[in-house]
Amino acid sequence: MTKTASPVTAPPRGEVSVVVVNFNGRRHLPALFDSLARQVRPADQVVLVDNASTDASAEWVRDAFPWVDVVALAENVGFAAGNNVGLATARGELIALLNPDTTVDERWLAELLDTLAGDERIGAVVPKIYRAGSPPTIEQAGAEFNNLGHCWTRGYNQPDRGQFDTDAEVPALTGCSVLVRRAALGGEELFDPRLLMYYEEFELSLRLRGRGYRVVYNPRSVVVHTGMQSVRQATAEPLLLQQEYCNRNRLKILCKYYPLPLLARNLPLILLSIAYWDALFLLRSGPARCLRAITAQARFAARGLWERRAARSVEAARWLPWMTSQGLRQVRALRAARGGA
Repeated sequence: MTKTASPVTAPPRGEVSVVVVNFNGRRHLPALFDSLARQVRPADQVVLVDNASTDASAEWVRDAFPWVDVVALAENVGFAAGNNVGLATARGELIALLNPDTTVDERWLAELLDTLAGDERIGAVVPKIYRAGSPPTIEQAGAEFNNLGHCWTRGYNQPDRGQFDTDAEVPALTGCSVLVRRAALGGEELFDPRLLMYYEEFELSLRLRGRGYRVVYNPRSVVVHTGMQSVRQATAEPLLLQQEYCNRNRLKILCKYYPLPLLARNLPLILLSIAYWDALFLLRSGPARCLRAITAQARFAARGLWERRAARSVEAARWLPWMTSQGLRQVRALRAARGGA
């Protein structure tokens, strides 16, 4: 492949660092970095955090894209901790996250910056994210969350008919692509590293909102995402693995941040939703996996309760107005709309 020249850096409105966490994604990286090189407002720094890939991703990127700062880790620390490494490496006051299996429109970064510049209380901006393929199908237009601790993407799997073409404040951000104001983190890490992957962006959303920051969606910033590539490499049953992490991480977030009266009211439905997946683990993968999942759920719930005191600076009254309240019927309808996920 022909080596790509470094993009010319425009005068920054606050230095921007793009962070990409990669695991065996070499086949996707050329398209991603080529699209970053074509930005009308290029990033001031691009960081690739390589999670101990076995496909020589790190070495190849150093050679093919010398303008990318490569951090090669000795072990796979997961998506959440990998992004924290990227944050520690980043120079920028503004941190843009991208999955390695994405490509971005040439105005992706410029549009995110325009939105962030409009209000210092905006802590994060998310783009419109399409699922790879045609016709244009929305995968993410920001995210929502409910009283049971579920978090899901707005517009998932909907044909794009212009229904998400308006700038809007959204309940939560999406980790696939987001621009975050470093100052909004208050000196903390981007993500809780114990979550490893899944729901880490929901936890960050609660922190940002709980400290008075806004999360905004800009539909003119566009990303195309292939989706779940790292998980598909790790297991023959990606949906079960995804849900195993989602359940334990959701329980930690519920126990750490949700007000106790809210938890008490919704505890039967929360436990029912967890039990549903535990039964599937048992039926599809056997007792060992089911026991592993239940043990992790108990451990993460206990950890969330232990961390409640430290989370008191995250004011629930600031994020509760953005929470959707749902019962069993609405949760079942949401699952059906997402193909059972």
